[in-house]
Amino acid sequence: MLTITTSRALAACSTLDEVTPGTVATQVQHLTRLRGIGPNGALTLSTELFAWRQFTNGRQIGACVGLTPTPYHSDQHMHEQGISRSGNRRVRALSVELAWKWLLWQPQSALSHWYHAHFGQHRRAPVQRQARALPTAPNHAWTLDFVSDQLVDGARFRALTVLDIHTRLCLAIEIGIHLRGEQVVGT
Repeated sequence: MLTITTSRALAACSTLDEVTPGTVATQVQHLTRLRGIGPNGALTLSTELFAWRQFTNGRQIGACVGLTPTPYHSDQHMHEQGISRSGNRRVRALSVELAWKWLLWQPQSALSHWYHAHFGQHRRAPVQRQARALPTAPNHAWTLDFVSDQLVDGARFRALTVLDIHTRLCLAIEIGIHLRGEQVVGT
Protein backbone atom coordinates (compact mmCIF):
# COMPACT_ATOMS: atom_id res chain seq x y z
CA MET A 1 0.00 0.00 0.00
CA LEU A 2 1.36 3.39 -1.00
CA THR A 3 1.61 5.82 1.90
CA ILE A 4 1.86 9.53 1.23
CA THR A 5 1.45 12.37 3.64
CA THR A 6 -1.82 14.24 3.59
CA SER A 7 -0.27 17.64 2.90
CA ARG A 8 1.76 16.39 -0.08
CA ALA A 9 -1.25 14.60 -1.57
CA LEU A 10 -3.51 17.60 -1.10
CA ALA A 11 -0.89 19.85 -2.66
CA ALA A 12 -0.65 17.49 -5.62
CA CYS A 13 -4.45 17.43 -5.96
CA SER A 14 -4.76 21.22 -5.82
CA THR A 15 -2.00 21.88 -8.40
CA LEU A 16 -3.48 19.64 -11.08
CA ASP A 17 -4.97 21.76 -13.84
CA GLU A 18 -6.58 18.99 -15.81
CA VAL A 19 -8.08 16.21 -13.71
CA THR A 20 -8.90 12.93 -15.39
CA PRO A 21 -11.99 11.03 -14.22
CA GLY A 22 -11.36 8.19 -11.79
CA THR A 23 -8.21 9.59 -10.22
CA VAL A 24 -7.76 10.26 -6.54
CA ALA A 25 -7.69 14.01 -7.21
CA THR A 26 -11.10 13.85 -8.90
CA GLN A 27 -12.57 11.86 -6.06
CA VAL A 28 -11.16 14.29 -3.47
CA GLN A 29 -12.63 17.24 -5.39
CA HIS A 30 -16.06 15.58 -5.59
CA LEU A 31 -16.11 14.59 -1.93
CA THR A 32 -14.99 18.00 -0.64
CA ARG A 33 -17.97 19.61 -2.37
CA LEU A 34 -20.20 17.98 0.23
CA ARG A 35 -20.71 19.92 3.45
CA GLY A 36 -19.15 18.11 6.39
CA ILE A 37 -16.38 16.36 4.42
CA GLY A 38 -13.03 18.11 4.52
CA PRO A 39 -9.92 17.47 2.45
CA ASN A 40 -8.38 15.02 4.96
CA GLY A 41 -11.53 12.89 5.13
CA ALA A 42 -11.94 12.98 1.37
CA LEU A 43 -8.32 11.98 0.82
CA THR A 44 -8.60 9.09 3.30
CA LEU A 45 -11.76 7.79 1.64
CA SER A 46 -10.26 8.17 -1.84
CA THR A 47 -6.94 6.48 -1.17
CA GLU A 48 -7.97 3.76 1.27
CA LEU A 49 -11.36 2.82 -0.11
CA PHE A 50 -12.27 4.03 -3.59
CA ALA A 51 -8.87 4.05 -5.31
CA TRP A 52 -8.35 0.30 -5.34
CA ARG A 53 -11.84 -1.12 -5.79
CA GLN A 54 -14.99 -0.47 -7.77
CA PHE A 55 -18.25 -0.71 -5.82
CA THR A 56 -21.67 -1.16 -7.39
CA ASN A 57 -23.86 -0.58 -4.31
CA GLY A 58 -23.78 0.58 -0.70
CA ARG A 59 -23.84 -2.95 0.71
CA GLN A 60 -20.46 -3.70 -0.85
CA ILE A 61 -18.97 -0.56 0.70
CA GLY A 62 -20.44 -1.46 4.11
CA ALA A 63 -19.03 -4.98 3.90
CA CYS A 64 -15.58 -3.70 2.91
CA VAL A 65 -15.49 -1.22 5.79
CA GLY A 66 -17.07 -3.49 8.42
CA LEU A 67 -20.40 -1.72 8.86
CA THR A 68 -22.59 -4.76 8.23
CA PRO A 69 -25.04 -6.17 10.76
CA THR A 70 -24.29 -9.38 12.65
CA PRO A 71 -27.61 -11.04 13.45
CA TYR A 72 -27.88 -13.84 15.99
CA HIS A 73 -30.29 -16.68 15.14
CA SER A 74 -31.00 -19.50 17.53
CA ASP A 75 -34.05 -21.74 18.01
CA GLN A 76 -36.45 -19.16 19.42
CA HIS A 77 -34.06 -16.23 19.78
CA MET A 78 -33.28 -13.64 17.15
CA HIS A 79 -31.50 -10.40 17.95
CA GLU A 80 -28.94 -8.03 16.50
CA GLN A 81 -25.38 -8.11 17.89
CA GLY A 82 -24.22 -4.83 16.33
CA ILE A 83 -21.83 -4.28 13.44
CA SER A 84 -19.20 -6.77 12.33
CA ARG A 85 -16.18 -4.43 12.73
CA SER A 86 -14.18 -6.32 10.13
CA GLY A 87 -12.38 -4.37 7.46
CA ASN A 88 -10.48 -1.10 7.41
CA ARG A 89 -10.81 0.44 10.88
CA ARG A 90 -9.58 3.90 9.84
CA VAL A 91 -12.20 4.17 7.11
CA ARG A 92 -14.86 2.77 9.45
CA ALA A 93 -14.07 5.34 12.15
CA LEU A 94 -14.02 8.11 9.55
CA SER A 95 -17.34 6.90 8.11
CA VAL A 96 -19.02 7.03 11.51
CA GLU A 97 -17.62 10.51 12.14
CA LEU A 98 -18.75 11.69 8.71
CA ALA A 99 -22.23 10.28 9.31
CA TRP A 100 -22.60 12.40 12.44
CA LYS A 101 -21.22 15.43 10.58
CA TRP A 102 -23.73 14.77 7.79
CA LEU A 103 -26.58 15.00 10.28
CA LEU A 104 -25.09 18.24 11.61
CA TRP A 105 -24.33 19.97 8.30
CA GLN A 106 -27.08 18.51 6.08
CA PRO A 107 -30.18 18.61 8.34
CA GLN A 108 -32.61 19.04 5.42
CA SER A 109 -31.39 16.04 3.40
CA ALA A 110 -33.58 12.99 2.87
CA LEU A 111 -31.10 10.84 4.80
CA SER A 112 -31.22 13.17 7.81
CA HIS A 113 -35.04 13.15 7.74
CA TRP A 114 -35.06 9.34 7.60
CA TYR A 115 -32.65 9.10 10.54
CA HIS A 116 -34.64 11.52 12.70
CA ALA A 117 -37.91 9.76 11.83
CA HIS A 118 -36.51 6.37 12.89
CA PHE A 119 -34.27 7.30 15.80
CA GLY A 120 -35.35 10.75 16.98
CA GLN A 121 -33.24 13.81 17.54
CA HIS A 122 -30.94 12.20 20.16
CA ARG A 123 -30.42 15.46 21.96
CA ARG A 124 -30.26 14.74 25.62
CA ALA A 125 -31.19 17.38 28.13
CA PRO A 126 -28.38 18.17 30.55
CA VAL A 127 -28.73 16.46 33.90
CA GLN A 128 -29.35 18.88 36.73
CA ARG A 129 -27.38 17.62 39.69
CA GLN A 130 -28.30 18.77 43.15
CA ALA A 131 -25.67 19.60 45.70
CA ARG A 132 -25.26 17.11 48.53
CA ALA A 133 -26.71 18.34 51.80
CA LEU A 134 -23.97 19.01 54.30
CA PRO A 135 -24.43 17.60 57.81
CA THR A 136 -25.42 20.25 60.35
CA ALA A 137 -24.92 18.29 63.57
CA PRO A 138 -22.70 15.51 64.96
CA ASN A 139 -23.80 11.94 64.13
CA HIS A 140 -25.88 13.23 61.22
CA ALA A 141 -23.72 11.55 58.53
CA TRP A 142 -20.84 9.09 58.68
CA THR A 143 -18.38 7.80 56.17
CA LEU A 144 -16.74 4.35 56.01
CA ASP A 145 -13.31 3.71 54.56
CA PHE A 146 -11.31 0.50 54.07
CA VAL A 147 -7.52 0.73 54.07
CA SER A 148 -5.17 -2.13 53.14
CA ASP A 149 -1.48 -2.12 53.94
CA GLN A 150 1.49 -4.39 54.48
CA LEU A 151 3.98 -4.57 57.35
CA VAL A 152 7.75 -4.78 56.93
CA ASP A 153 7.69 -8.57 57.35
CA GLY A 154 5.10 -8.89 54.53
CA ALA A 155 2.02 -9.47 56.71
CA ARG A 156 -1.02 -7.80 55.19
CA PHE A 157 -3.83 -6.19 57.20
CA ARG A 158 -7.00 -4.18 56.61
CA ALA A 159 -8.47 -1.35 58.64
CA LEU A 160 -12.05 -0.11 58.65
CA THR A 161 -12.48 3.47 59.81
CA VAL A 162 -15.76 5.19 60.66
CA LEU A 163 -15.67 9.01 60.54
CA ASP A 164 -18.23 11.62 61.51
CA ILE A 165 -18.42 14.02 58.57
CA HIS A 166 -19.53 17.04 60.63
CA THR A 167 -16.93 16.86 63.39
CA ARG A 168 -14.30 14.96 61.33
CA LEU A 169 -13.63 12.70 64.30
CA CYS A 170 -12.80 9.04 63.97
CA LEU A 171 -15.59 7.13 65.74
CA ALA A 172 -14.18 3.61 65.32
CA ILE A 173 -11.30 1.70 63.80
CA GLU A 174 -11.52 -2.05 63.23
CA ILE A 175 -8.22 -3.72 62.29
CA GLY A 176 -7.79 -7.30 61.17
CA ILE A 177 -6.35 -9.67 58.61
CA HIS A 178 -9.78 -10.57 57.27
CA LEU A 179 -12.74 -8.27 57.94
CA ARG A 180 -16.02 -10.09 57.55
CA GLY A 181 -19.42 -8.53 56.95
CA GLU A 182 -20.52 -9.31 60.52
CA GLN A 183 -17.56 -7.34 61.87
CA VAL A 184 -18.37 -4.35 59.66
CA VAL A 185 -22.01 -4.34 60.76
CA GLY A 186 -21.00 -4.75 64.43
CA THR A 187 -18.69 -1.74 64.26
